[in-house]
Amino acid sequence: MKARKTGATVVRAGGLVLAFAALLVAACAIPAVAAGATGSGPGHNDADLVVLLASTDLKTAAMERKALRPFLKSLTPRLRVAFVSVKRILHRASSDSLTPEMVRDYLRSRFTWRASTETRPRYLGIFAPPTPYYTGTLSTLPAIPRFTINTGTNVFPTDVPYEFLSSDTIDGGDGTVDPGDLDVTAPTFEVFRVPVTEVDDFTTFTRRHEIFSSAPYRSDATLVAGHFGLFEGDTSFVQCVNANNIGPSGLATHVLKVFDSMTQCQPDVLTTAAGPTLADVLADPNGGFHGGFIVDISHGNSFAIYADPGSYENLSASDVASIPTDRLNVFISLACDNDGSDSLPNLAAVMYARASVAVISATTSVFPVNVQDILFAEVDSVSGLWQQNVNLLQGFHVFRSEYYTRFVQPATGVEREELWVNVMTEQLIGDGFVRAAR
Repeated sequence: MKARKTGATVVRAGGLVLAFAALLVAACAIPAVAAGATGSGPGHNDADLVVLLASTDLKTAAMERKALRPFLKSLTPRLRVAFVSVKRILHRASSDSLTPEMVRDYLRSRFTWRASTETRPRYLGIFAPPTPYYTGTLSTLPAIPRFTINTGTNVFPTDVPYEFLSSDTIDGGDGTVDPGDLDVTAPTFEVFRVPVTEVDDFTTFTRRHEIFSSAPYRSDATLVAGHFGLFEGDTSFVQCVNANNIGPSGLATHVLKVFDSMTQCQPDVLTTAAGPTLADVLADPNGGFHGGFIVDISHGNSFAIYADPGSYENLSASDVASIPTDRLNVFISLACDNDGSDSLPNLAAVMYARASVAVISATTSVFPVNVQDILFAEVDSVSGLWQQNVNLLQGFHVFRSEYYTRFVQPATGVEREELWVNVMTEQLIGDGFVRAAR
C-alpha cells in the first residue's frame, strides 16, 4: 500500500513479514583482481560462506578475521569459508569509488555460481555498513553500498541482488529488475549484512552471538500488534493466532502479547497513546520482556512503528536508548520502511546498534495484496520460526522461495510488481544464524 500521511509524519502501511536462512569455518586467500573485472565465466572457489570484510589494509583485515574466529568455530555444520577484503576488490582504487556492481563482478569472477540449496547452502556475509553514516556516526571502516533497483513501481536500496551470480546483469539489460530476471528459488548465496563501523564491532557481534545462543530467553516471543485499519483489532487477530500456535504447545518459552486492541484476544499489555507503549514495555526493568524475539505487525516508516492505526508512536528510534543492552533480541519488523533512508539512523540501524542481535525489516513500502499472501507472511512464516528448527537465514530462504512461487509468479500487472517489491525489499541485518526453536 502507498504511503499515507498522519500530520507531518509519513506512515507507510505495512503488513509483510519475512521468515528467513546458516554457516562456518576455514579460510583461503583470494588473489587481487582489477576493480570491476567481470571475467568471462564463473570462478573456481566453491566456498560455502564468503565473508566480505570492510578493510582496506592487511592489518585491519587480520584483526577482523581474528575477532570472527570464535563465532565461526561455534557454528555447525562446518562450512568452507573464504574471506574477501574491500582492498582486494578495489585494488588501487579509493574506497569512495566502490559500487555494488564492482563487488558483484568480483564475486562472479572468483567464486563458482553453484546455487544455494537446503542440503548444501551457501552464504554471503557483508561486514560493512551500506552507507558511511548508516548508524548515525561516520564509520571508520569503508561502506559496501546496496544496490538501488527499479522494479517498475518503486526505486529502493537492497542487498538481495548480491545473492545472484549466474546472470550477467541483475536487470536483464533493460534497467528494470523484474521477477524473471532473478530466480529467487535458486540464489547463489543467502545474504546477511552486519553494519560494523569499527574493528571492535566484530568482537561485539561475536560476543552477542555467543550470549544469545545460550540465553534462557532466546525462544521468548514478544508479539506486537498495531491496528492496521482494515477492521478493529486486525493485526491483533493475526498475533492471537501466532500466540496460540507457539504458546500452549511450549514452542516459545514465554509469549508476551503487546496489542493496541482487546477485541480479538486478551493482551498482556494494552498499549495506548497515553501509555504504556511498546517502548515502555521493552524498557520496564520489572516487566515481562527479558529479550528474545520481538515480532511487530503495524504501520511504520524509517523512524518508528505505530499503533491505533498510525495515531501514536509505539516505538521510535529515539526511544531505543531506553532498552537495556543486556536484553538481547531479534527484532522482526513487519511494518514498512524501518530500514529506509528517510531518516538516519533509521529504526533498524538503531535497534541493531543498541541490543538487537538481528533485525529483519524493509527498505521501502511493502504491499500486502490479498488474504492468502498476508496470512502466509504473517502467520505461517512467523509461527514457523518456532515450529521448525531453522535459523533466520534458512527460514528466509524457504519463505522467499515459496512466496515467489505461490504469489509473485502467478500474478500479473501491478499486483505482480507489488508482490515482487515485497520479495526484494526485506533485509537481514546482523546475525542470521540464531534461531527461535529450542
